[in-house]
Amino acid sequence: MPKPKSALITGASSGIGESFARVLAANGTHLFLLARRLDRLEALKHELESRHQIQITVIPCDLRTAHARTEAWDRITKAPQYSAAPVDCLINNAGLGASGWFVRSDWQRMADTIDVNISALTHFAHLALPSMMAANRGWICNVSSTAGFQPGPKMAVYYASKAFVTSLSEALSYEVRHSPVKISALCPGPVKTEFASAASMQASRLFSLFKPMTSMQVAQIGYAGMLKGQAVVIDSKLLAAAAFLNRFLPRPMILQTTAYLNGASGKGKRT
Repeated sequence: MPKPKSALITGASSGIGESFARVLAANGTHLFLLARRLDRLEALKHELESRHQIQITVIPCDLRTAHARTEAWDRITKAPQYSAAPVDCLINNAGLGASGWFVRSDWQRMADTIDVNISALTHFAHLALPSMMAANRGWICNVSSTAGFQPGPKMAVYYASKAFVTSLSEALSYEVRHSPVKISALCPGPVKTEFASAASMQASRLFSLFKPMTSMQVAQIGYAGMLKGQAVVIDSKLLAAAAFLNRFLPRPMILQTTAYLNGASGKGKRT
C-alpha cells in the first residue's frame, strides 16, 4: 500500500497532531509542522529527526487569519524540503472549542473556533488538494469528532463546526472518487489531550461515561483509515453504533442527552 512521502500537520505541537507526527515519522514521512507554540515544534523536530531518517520544517502560525495561513503555505512551497518532496498528505488537526451556553459565551472564543475549525481547515484543503490531484496521489485527513453527528447544547459552536468538517470531508471524498487521492474525516470520541482543559470541559460527563482513547491510539486509527480511503473513521465500535442510532432517535431525546453529557443539570435548568 502506498504511503505519504511528505505531510503537513496543523496543530502539531500537542495531542492528536503531535501523535500523527510520530506515526508519520515512524513510517518515513517528511514533515511540515504548524502550530503557534514554536518551542514545542522545535523540540518535536529535534526528537523525530534524530530518531528517524526524515526532514522536518517547523513553521509557527496563527491559523485564525487567512493571511497567516497563506504566508505559511508560501513558506512551505518555497522550502528546499518541499522541492525534494512536495506535500502529498495533509493532516488538518488544529481545533478549538469551549464549553458553555451560547448566550453566555465569549464571542471572540466562538469566532476563533469557527476560524480554526472551519476556515483554516477548508483553506488548507483548498491549498493542498490541487497539487495532489495533478500528481494523481495524495491523502487528506480532516480531524473531526463524534460531536459532529448531533447538535451539542452547551458546546453548540464546537459541535456545529465538527458537523461541517465531517460533511465537507464526505463531499470531497466523493468528488475525488475517480482519482487515487483519498480524503477522510477522523471522528474520535473523548481523547486524553490538553483540549478538555483548554475548552473548560471540567463539567462534561463524557470523560467519566466513556473511556478516553490516547492521542496515539486515535492517530494510529486515523492513519490506517486514511490510507484505506475510509471517508469517515470512528475510533470505537461503541461510538460508531451510537452515531448510527442517532439517525433513528427522536431529536428532542438526542438534544437532552447531549446537553446532559456536556454538563447540563438534567433538570431543565441552564447550569
